[in-house]
This record gives sequence, structure tokens and C-alpha cells, in this order.
Amino acid sequence: GVIIRYANELIALNHATRAKEYKLVTQNPFGKLVQVVSFDSVEDEICGIGKAVLDRLEQGEGQASDIAVLGRTNAPLEFVKKKFKELKRGLEKIPVLTIHKAKGLEW
Repeated sequence: GVIIRYANELIALNHATRAKEYKLVTQNPFGKLVQVVSFDSVEDEICGIGKAVLDRLEQGEGQASDIAVLGRTNAPLEFVKKKFKELKRGLEKIPVLTIHKAKGLEW
């Protein structure tokens, strides 16, 4: 629900897709609000993602198998995977993949 609504809002802002009729739907209308966060550097962003994941796990909000990090292209995700392995603390178990590869998977 919430992620789909947010994705539809982003699609509506994309001038290249406006001419097409894109509308994502879900059978699950519920979920937490999407949190938008910005960082000063890629390194800060990866550490921020890692911290958010660890915080949720430590608060008992699911297991590593319930979480995934999705990105648009492979290049930045390879950097995320490398950093997660360096940081350890269970982050290396988190799937890091492109949105395209995630199609059909569930978390």
C-alpha cells in the first residue's frame, strides 16, 4: 500500500513516463509510511542504510530475511554489498539487488 502509493507519486513526477498510463497496484493496502532521507555522501548513505536496518533488527522488527536493499542499477549496489561485508554485524546477510531482480520476490 504505502510503498505503491509513493511509487505512483514518483512515476507521476517523471516527465518521460507521464505520456504512458502507469499505475502500480497492490493487494496489501497497509504498511508504514515511507521515510525519505538524504545524505551528504554515498558513504554516509550506506552507513545510514546499515544503521536503519540494524536499528529495526535490534528493535525486533523482523529478521534479516525480512529486509532487502533495492537500487536502480548494479554499480552502487556493489559498493553497498562491499560496505555491508566490511561493517558485518549481520548486514552481509541482507539481500542487496536491483529492483528488476527483486520482481516477484517477497519480504
